[in-house]
Amino acid sequence: LQAESSQGTIINPTFVDNRGTALVLISSTVSGTGGIFRDQLRGPYHADLDGLDDPEPELLAQNQGGRAIESLTGGFLSWSGGLFENNIDGGVYSSQGQLELTDSQFINSGYDDEESGFGGGAAIVVSGSDPLALTGPLLMNNVIDGSEGSWAVSVTQSPGARIRGNTICGGTSAGLYLTRSEGAEVVDNVLGSSTDGTVAAC
Repeated sequence: LQAESSQGTIINPTFVDNRGTALVLISSTVSGTGGIFRDQLRGPYHADLDGLDDPEPELLAQNQGGRAIESLTGGFLSWSGGLFENNIDGGVYSSQGQLELTDSQFINSGYDDEESGFGGGAAIVVSGSDPLALTGPLLMNNVIDGSEGSWAVSVTQSPGARIRGNTICGGTSAGLYLTRSEGAEVVDNVLGSSTDGTVAAC
C-alpha cells in the first residue's frame, strides 16, 4: 500500500508474506493503531543492462524493500500497538519527517538475507526529523527483540529525539545507535546487546 500527500487513519491492518515494503507513506500524515506486519521480504529490482528498449530486463534481483513501514519526505507517522515480526530489512523507517512510535513489538525484524546476500538492518531507523517540529521523534514503551543489523534502533540527525521506556535487545554492536541528535533524551530504557557478535535476546 502506498499513500502520497495524504492524511488519514489506519486501524488493525494485516500485511503478511509480501515482497517489497508493506506500507509506504510519502509526504503523508497518518495515524495507525494495532496491526500485524509479518514476513516482509525484499522484492524484485529490474535492470536493463544492454540499454536496448526491450521488454525483458537482463537482471532480476530480489533486493528492494523488505520493511514493514517507510515514512518518507517530510511526513508525520504516529503508530501505536503494532506487531512487527520477521521483516527482513526492518520494521519502521522514517526519513526527514516526524515519528511517534509507541507500545509496539518488534520481533526478529532486520535479519540477514541469504537470497540477496544483504546483511540485516535495524528494526527501527529514524534518519533525520522535521526541522520545524516543536519536539523530536518519540519512541516509547516498545519492545525490540532481535535484529541482526549492527544496531536494533538507529536514530540520526534527529534533534530532541525522545527514547523512553523501551526494551531494546538486539544488534550485533549495540541495541541503540544515536548520533547527531542534539538535546535527545534517553530515559528508563532497558538496553541489551551481545558480547560475542551474536544477536542479544530479551
